[in-house]
Amino acid sequence: KSVFIALTNEATMGWVDTLNTLVLIFVGVTLILGIFEKWGAIAGIGLLALYYFAHPPFPWLEQQNVEGSYWFVNKNLIEIAALWILAQLPTGHYFGLQYLFKKEPKTIKTPQS
Repeated sequence: KSVFIALTNEATMGWVDTLNTLVLIFVGVTLILGIFEKWGAIAGIGLLALYYFAHPPFPWLEQQNVEGSYWFVNKNLIEIAALWILAQLPTGHYFGLQYLFKKEPKTIKTPQS
C-alpha cells in the first residue's frame, strides 16, 4: 500500500490537512519575513517533494487534473530547485528581519596587495 494512499484515509485526512496548512504557513512566513529562511526553505523542499512524488510527471503514467503536459519536470521540481538555492545562500544577512536585528555589521574583507 502506498504512503500517499494511507494518508487519504478518513482517520488521517484531518491531521494531514492541518499539518499541510501549518507547514505552508511556516514556509511562507519564514521566507517573506526573512527569519529562519534556511529552515523554511528546507521545509518547503520537503513539502514540494511530497507533492512531486504524489503525482509524478512521468510519461508512462496517466496524468489527470494537471495544468499542463509535463515530462519529468514540473513546477514543483523547479520550485524545489529555487528553494535549494535559497537554502544555500545567506539571504538573511542582506534582506529581511534578520538583517535588521543583527548585532554587528558584516563587512567584506578584501585581500591586500
